[in-house]
Amino acid sequence: MDLKREFAEVKRKRKKNYGIAVRKCNIFILS
Repeated sequence: MDLKREFAEVKRKRKKNYGIAVRKCNIFILS
């Protein structure tokens, strides 16, 4: 089944986007 792999891919992308958002927030707070 490819569904499980697809779900993992979506989760990984979301995690990556979340990390970028957190980094931007930290930069915004620090500056």
